[in-house]
Amino acid sequence: MTARRWFVLLGAILSLGADKETQPHVFQLRLVCYEGYGTNTQPATATAMELHNCESLELTRVDGASHMRRPNVCWVSREAQIDERDLSEVRAELSKPQMTQAQLESLKQQHPDLYSNVQKQTVNLDKVLTGSEPQLSFLFSQQGTGKLARLTNDNTRKILAIVIDGKVLITAKIDRPITNGVLQLNGPYLSMEMRDRLASELNQAIQSRK
Repeated sequence: MTARRWFVLLGAILSLGADKETQPHVFQLRLVCYEGYGTNTQPATATAMELHNCESLELTRVDGASHMRRPNVCWVSREAQIDERDLSEVRAELSKPQMTQAQLESLKQQHPDLYSNVQKQTVNLDKVLTGSEPQLSFLFSQQGTGKLARLTNDNTRKILAIVIDGKVLITAKIDRPITNGVLQLNGPYLSMEMRDRLASELNQAIQSRK
């Protein structure tokens, strides 16, 4: 093979790798840097310094309480802490019921105020507690498991945003470090159709990065 052909082949290999690096990210985990969310402009109570390393992304859904008014953007870190290259697989599953029907009735009788308050903030609460909901399970690679553990350990009590196709799907407080390499997402906002579509798209993205 001539030197010219070697250079052509090498260029093709390098361009293939570059294409993978420049593909837009389908999945990202980013820290929320302004918990009050905001509008399409800078939040009134946030300073320019606070938002220096932040950007506003469109919100597709914050939580299952669709009757509650929510802003249309979320301010998140410009840099993604984790993306689809750290995933090994995304599974479309059903969540496990959190309690039996008998336990639910007992909760209503013994703690009516608590049940009433939670019911106001959660769509179809009874179904959420006693039924199986559509669930996405994000399984991380060995490297991704380590990154997820460090991210959640270093940022406990902060807010994490799951970004899909450049839009914030949901935000959640980091209650404790996640060390098992599995992140699960479920709720009344996640339909069977949406779950299956996201799982398919994300798994295709994971394969294209390999």
